[in-house]
Amino acid sequence: MGDTTVLMTLRQFQQEQLLDLASHCDHNHQFLDHVRSVWWTLQNEFGNVPHQPYEKSLVKEPSAREVADAWTRADSKIRVCPGHFLPECARNPKGEYGEEYKLYGTLIHEGDRDELNRGYYTRAVKRARTAVGDAESAAQLLFSYQQRTAAFLLLVNIDEFRVMRWDRSGVIITEPVNYLRTIEGTRALLEVTYAFSKFSRARLGMDTTAVRLMEASCGWKRMDLLAQPSPDDLSYAEALFDRSIHEVFIDANVAATYGSFSPDANDTDLHYDPTHSCHNHVSSPPVIPVLEYIRNKFRESLVSGFPRYRLTVDGHDYLVGRPFFTKSGVVNRGTRGYIALEWETQRLVFLKDSWRVCKQGAEHEGAILSKLNEHGVQNIPTVVRYGDVCHVQGDLLEQMTETSDYHPVSGGKHVDLNLAPFADDVEKKGALEDVEQWFNAGTEQILKHPALEGLRDTVQLPLFYGHDSGPCPHAPKKAASMPDLPAFLLRPKPLATATAQHPRSSRDSQAAQGKDLLHLMHTRLVVKEICLPFTEFTSTRQLVHLIFDCVIAHGLAYKRCQYIHCDISEGNLLIYPHIRRTDKGVYGVSWRGMLSDWECAKTKTTTSDRLLWGTWDFMSAYRLLNLNEPATIPDELESFVHVLIYCAVFRVQSNIHPHCIKYFLEYYFSEHLRGPSGNLTCPRAKLSSLVCPGYLGPRLTMSGVAIIFSTPGRQLADQHTLNQLIQNLFNLFHSRYAIDAWERKESDRRTQPSQAKYAKRASLEHHFRLANTLHHYSGLPKHVRAWPVGDVVPNRKDEELHTDEPSPAYDEEVTPQELGLFQLEDDQEAQKLLAELKPDSPPAEAVAPQTGNRNGEPAEPQNAPNAPDPDASSRPAKRRRLDPVVDEAALLRAESSTQRVTRSRSAAQAVAADFTRVTRSKTGKLPSQVAAAASAVPSASRGSDARTTTSRRRGGAASRNAPSKSRGR
Repeated sequence: MGDTTVLMTLRQFQQEQLLDLASHCDHNHQFLDHVRSVWWTLQNEFGNVPHQPYEKSLVKEPSAREVADAWTRADSKIRVCPGHFLPECARNPKGEYGEEYKLYGTLIHEGDRDELNRGYYTRAVKRARTAVGDAESAAQLLFSYQQRTAAFLLLVNIDEFRVMRWDRSGVIITEPVNYLRTIEGTRALLEVTYAFSKFSRARLGMDTTAVRLMEASCGWKRMDLLAQPSPDDLSYAEALFDRSIHEVFIDANVAATYGSFSPDANDTDLHYDPTHSCHNHVSSPPVIPVLEYIRNKFRESLVSGFPRYRLTVDGHDYLVGRPFFTKSGVVNRGTRGYIALEWETQRLVFLKDSWRVCKQGAEHEGAILSKLNEHGVQNIPTVVRYGDVCHVQGDLLEQMTETSDYHPVSGGKHVDLNLAPFADDVEKKGALEDVEQWFNAGTEQILKHPALEGLRDTVQLPLFYGHDSGPCPHAPKKAASMPDLPAFLLRPKPLATATAQHPRSSRDSQAAQGKDLLHLMHTRLVVKEICLPFTEFTSTRQLVHLIFDCVIAHGLAYKRCQYIHCDISEGNLLIYPHIRRTDKGVYGVSWRGMLSDWECAKTKTTTSDRLLWGTWDFMSAYRLLNLNEPATIPDELESFVHVLIYCAVFRVQSNIHPHCIKYFLEYYFSEHLRGPSGNLTCPRAKLSSLVCPGYLGPRLTMSGVAIIFSTPGRQLADQHTLNQLIQNLFNLFHSRYAIDAWERKESDRRTQPSQAKYAKRASLEHHFRLANTLHHYSGLPKHVRAWPVGDVVPNRKDEELHTDEPSPAYDEEVTPQELGLFQLEDDQEAQKLLAELKPDSPPAEAVAPQTGNRNGEPAEPQNAPNAPDPDASSRPAKRRRLDPVVDEAALLRAESSTQRVTRSRSAAQAVAADFTRVTRSKTGKLPSQVAAAASAVPSASRGSDARTTTSRRRGGAASRNAPSKSRGR
């Protein structure tokens, strides 16, 4: 988190983040007297008041509970923050919270005292590894329960405090300040709380466009009503209906107006302002029927105790409860998904609340989707409206992150390293005040100081564990969980001398922190479709067809609008159940794949200074091995294959033991390995399966063992169509890495990828090959019948708790309804879409490069691949080796200390299925150029000169003519 953290002095924080609102307190005698009173009260509550002259207490280090209680008691006697109070921290009914818990308190405005709920305003949460992690957990609670743009936190560690300001870009943290040792430290603390009390709601980090609904409001009661089941709601399972359905599902004109507000305001008792108090609903608009899962999700969002809000998007009101999807953490785009009630039309829609990257040339996701909708791209969300969020109160306008202003390059602010730390300022001021001197000396006249007037009756001298003489009080020890941050910024090392090519920038000294800060802007997007998670598929055949739909969406977006998604992941692929009509006039529900979350999309001409967009788990192996290169079409298509594997591991039975699923997910998807250069690289299972396969060739493996998917009862395993599909896809995408290794001189120099591999790699530049393969397996009747029925399980993660239970029975019968729902219409539509995605002409790279001649010169082009060789009649026919050459480099990479690889003839044939070795004939002549072109050995691309090529060939001939013990094998 250090790259999104900005450290600064308290003085600079007060000036820039607290707007110097407490600067006038320097000459306010009433404020200075209040500071002394708070200082003394805190000393008394912590038990630091001496019992008799020249004595000090040897108290133990206070616990989190003791510190929290001391602050609460002190605040109850004399307010720490004007207009706010600090309630008692949470207590455990079963006993006191242990040291593994962190206690959070909240300064609450006096106007909210009647609504105080201790379980909401104060919490006890298990500690994180560091105190900064504890602070982030507290900030996450605020961001998850409230509609916020930022949050101020006061991190108290016994006798020290830090001030933090969190937003979606990062966190600003001040130096630690001791508020007990001196009155100046207490004054600094109270200046912070005073400025806090003077802030507007927008400055406090509240989203002023979000209005909280009260239980008596019209919107609250309407949400409760719409959460109840409707008799006209329909099941969302893929099936044909045997009954009549509501006209809303059939007629688009009826659906556009049914249930909306009537132009005549007397026709309904709903208020146009959903926050208005309401007592009854006599003639409310009719409830609009929906599919059952939409009603269920909306009901689940209305959680008791969770606040409901009215959000505004482009001037229209939307009512939301708890988000059914939220991004964990604080420093991210803060994406939250709601099932929202559009108040004007009374329809349930999907509302996405997030923070988008704000920079020149960056497009709004709503603008991208609108353009795709205009060009008729299928299987993507339909935009209702979108817009950036602006404050409606206070002196702020657009809701943007402020921490990003301290980016060392693009930010408009910088940390002032010339400001002295707070402790140095205190020392420069000279002698302490009288009350501090008397306190430190332990004089018996301490209670007679004028500054403590009115507090003498409240002071209770503590009972001491022992006595020790000394001139100053015993300082408490620092807690072990103190943030691992310097007391102040370490000045960076001297920079190298500037040159004409690289002039020294005035901001170079700030590059030590905040280099990963992103400038983000708050935005909202409303779309029509409310979808299911992608893991809700009911069969493997359906899973493949859903991915096919998403590949079609990606291909059409690129073909018609030149957009690349750049974030293909399991979370961004959704299932959209919708009503369809067969050619016989029967209505039913059909599921199709939906490709969502286009916020990272870019075009061919888009330039980005941040190349690593996307989800790490589903990135292609090539991108993970080349993090400095942008995403391309082959990378995007490979990500779809990884989504297929991810869903299959969760929902399809396999030879992966339930206890090992989490390890496979780590080794194939989420693992962050570092290569020899220290850079992040590809997870090991993805690398060994696709990039550097073993002697069996590219296939899905874990620790050298092939992953085989089967039916729940394991009656159908190796013959399962899913295994055949994954094997074909791995062979297709491995061609890219095999050719790349050859061109980089990383593979065996005796073998070269065949023309088939070059053709496969060229086909990855377009969507047609992958889309056609998926449709070939999931759409055509002869392949549909090969898919078993009911071959998925609820969730394989749950099997870890029920490993002893018997597997469900397996039924091989394929019912006619499984095959014929909307198959004819789907096949006809798919053929049209595939025809559009088909490339106009075959790529030039589909033909392998030509081989050089005997002198190392490039071969002349041939008009016909099968042209006769002019020298064929003057020399014996060429001899071709029967046993193909093994890729020794791949074998060595596949070996480990605990695994033995046998290089048998059959294994060699398996790994070299796409490789060919051309040998010399008995006369010593090389094959003709036509034959050499058929093998396609690009010597020029390897960088070999003529002498090296000729000497290698001569050496090969000499070795074959020499006697060898292995010749008789």
